[in-house]
Amino acid sequence: MGSHEERPDGSDTTMAWITLTEMDLASTLAGPEIEKIKTAALKIDQPNCVLEALSEAVDEVRGYIAACSRHVMGPEGTLPERLKAAALDIAAHRVLTRVMLLPNEARKLRWEEANRKLRDVAAGKMLVEDPILSAAAAEQGASFPSPVVTKRVDE
Repeated sequence: MGSHEERPDGSDTTMAWITLTEMDLASTLAGPEIEKIKTAALKIDQPNCVLEALSEAVDEVRGYIAACSRHVMGPEGTLPERLKAAALDIAAHRVLTRVMLLPNEARKLRWEEANRKLRDVAAGKMLVEDPILSAAAAEQGASFPSPVVTKRVDE
């Protein structure tokens, strides 16, 4: 994929990659889940569990993206907007299990679907958007390096 292409349906393949925030995760979690997480996190002295789960989820998503040589990686700590929901479902599952709360059936199904989607990304069955360089970075001749994957370890 180049820096700017169109898909067969005419849609653009480039867009800015995003970072995930605690507010993003809060919008994914149900109110009762948020309260349970806050209470449990304090009990087990894990006050940063939400930020850690978000960071780990982004790293995991980026690993699946990098597994396919057709994808161009965006800036560190970012991911394509089309994978935001998958990353948030993974982060939600992680934070719940980290504070020793059992995810409900709906949460488990969303986590499983997110993992299926990411396997498709890694296999090249689902393409992700190329990142857009900021105008300032492009003027300075910046570009994103192609990912180099030496080995993928399946879980």
